[in-house]
Amino acid sequence: MRSSIRLKSASSSAGPDSYSNRSNRETLRNSEKTESSAKPKGQVNAEKDFTGNKNESKKGAGKKHSQKELFVIKNALAVVVLQLICTTPGIIVYIFVMIEPRFRMGTEYHNLFFVVYGAVDWRYAVNAFFNFFIYLNFNSKFKQCFLLGLV
Repeated sequence: MRSSIRLKSASSSAGPDSYSNRSNRETLRNSEKTESSAKPKGQVNAEKDFTGNKNESKKGAGKKHSQKELFVIKNALAVVVLQLICTTPGIIVYIFVMIEPRFRMGTEYHNLFFVVYGAVDWRYAVNAFFNFFIYLNFNSKFKQCFLLGLV
């Protein structure tokens, strides 16, 4: 069996376990501990949210949204409300079809079935139509691209 012995020279300080590297790491760790533990009064607390962005807020202060955030919230709310208004009757009809066996094609109420499904399909078309105008109104980039596409 062959054994090899490595000797470190006193002049070599570039190794991963050298004294200067160890002391630098310890200094860095100590400075991180003191920075995170000592916060002056009234300083803004910066916490990261689930996306990794810093969420800065003062304790006890109400959260204020920027104008851009409010605009996005209004846009999303308009789309969701329109979606709910247009799809709720369709969901109710689909549930009723599962409950009532005579409310299908080729049964006793097939004429009513076609009228109701026509109204439900019409609501889906209205939803798509108005979503286009909601995006056109609330999104300047969408409006710009749409107008460039017409020219």
